[in-house]
Amino acid sequence: MFLIIDSSFFLATPASLEAAFRPYGIQAAVKAAFDADGATELMRACRDGNVAQVKQLLRNVAATGIQVDPADLIDGLGVAAAHVQVGCVDALLSHVGPEALDANGTRSHQTALHRACEGSSACAQFSLDAQRAVRGAFCQACMDVPTIF
Repeated sequence: MFLIIDSSFFLATPASLEAAFRPYGIQAAVKAAFDADGATELMRACRDGNVAQVKQLLRNVAATGIQVDPADLIDGLGVAAAHVQVGCVDALLSHVGPEALDANGTRSHQTALHRACEGSSACAQFSLDAQRAVRGAFCQACMDVPTIF
């Protein structure tokens, strides 16, 4: 089998085919992860850094008295952390409280702190200072929790 690239013929081996098509798989995985991080309105707002919308959604929940699964809020917090959206992290931390940092999300089955450390493919475009600010917000929230020994 031969592979034609730029009018040149190459012997197509499994390794050369894998190398040629790997970027397409990576792009598909990045897009799928980005789409998954926008599975709900809250997660989409957190992913995109829309602090006003996050606060409005939280106000709507409080005003209507609707019971929201805390794990759904953890998913939003994890998405905001992974995408280095400091304002969204702060808004959600003030709403859910620091004890939520130990809980797993419904969709990701990971803690928000794990998502912050794992990051996303979008993290490469953010400065280390922004990433440190997200992790610092988590650390500060953990220090605000009274511990009983």
